[in-house]
Amino acid sequence: VIHRDIKPQNIIRRTNDNKLVLIDFGIAKEQTLTSLTSIGKPPTIIGTVGYAPEEQIGHTKKGVTKSSDLYGVATTCFHLLTGVNPRDSWNKYGYSWVEHWREFLADSLDPNLELVLNKLLQRNLQLRYKTAEEVLRDLKSDIDSKVNISTQVLGSNPQRITAYNAPTKVIKPKTPPQQSSLASSKYSSAKPNILSKTPVKIYPFVTSTLRQVKIWLSGSLFLLIVVGTQLYGYLRYQVFPTNPIWLFNSPPTSFFLKNTLTGHTEWVNSVAISNNDKYVVSGSGDQSIKIWNLHSGTIYSTLRGHKGSVNAVAISPNNQLISSGSDDQTIKLWQLETGQLKNNLTGHSQAINSLAFTPD
Repeated sequence: VIHRDIKPQNIIRRTNDNKLVLIDFGIAKEQTLTSLTSIGKPPTIIGTVGYAPEEQIGHTKKGVTKSSDLYGVATTCFHLLTGVNPRDSWNKYGYSWVEHWREFLADSLDPNLELVLNKLLQRNLQLRYKTAEEVLRDLKSDIDSKVNISTQVLGSNPQRITAYNAPTKVIKPKTPPQQSSLASSKYSSAKPNILSKTPVKIYPFVTSTLRQVKIWLSGSLFLLIVVGTQLYGYLRYQVFPTNPIWLFNSPPTSFFLKNTLTGHTEWVNSVAISNNDKYVVSGSGDQSIKIWNLHSGTIYSTLRGHKGSVNAVAISPNNQLISSGSDDQTIKLWQLETGQLKNNLTGHSQAINSLAFTPD
């Protein structure tokens, strides 16, 4: 399966076993024999700009492969290591940014990890790793296999690989004791064979560093996901979600519904909320006006006097008066706190459908 949208937002930590899990397979596709033989045809433009390679965005005629997903892994690592969003780099430099990605690093990387990332970020699909197994092999192998990673992917400074040749320790045979000339001759003739079979031990000096980098990457990714989902939940919904999954799907309706007010016997045609957030006023086809307590949802008062459907209600800016307009062609003014009718305005020859108070 080719995921085609690997990025930090699509990686979460599973709670039951604390493992990082790739999510959102909405645009993933299965790599079949048919998809492999279609390489060379222009692909459908799909994925996230900055994290997706050229062949996936449609800049080349090569089809996507597993190597395309490995590019997404590399851009995700780049984002975590530098704090720079690949989309921003792409918007500014196009795909040429991957040829100079080291310039975004604040600190130097372990040279072998740098080589692996550089090979993962190759624009040319053929120069990239083909499978995840190849990446793991280079990360786990001894230093001698790491320095053999092709120098053609080192960019403008291929000589740098020679600066990290690991020291070697050769186990030499002990010098034999002085014996007869026959014995001396025997040891002398055996020396080349002993030396030729002596094992050469290579001590990788990056093992602990790689382990630290992996722990740092995992911790940074987890922190990024946790903080990101909490900030997103608070900024959009004013809550800190305990289950962030619904942030990426859709919050349930019950999350937004605060209260349901019932009491009218016909359609509710108009609603107004007081500036002090204490009252809700509603006008209905049952010819009544109801004043509700905004927080408890209870009916504070019911106003009657119209002889037709109440089509519009409004509350004065000082929260003292209610105006109502009806099919009976009248506008009535009510005292909000007491419900007392203050005035009855006539003059329209048709139903009243809209009302408003001036700011003063």
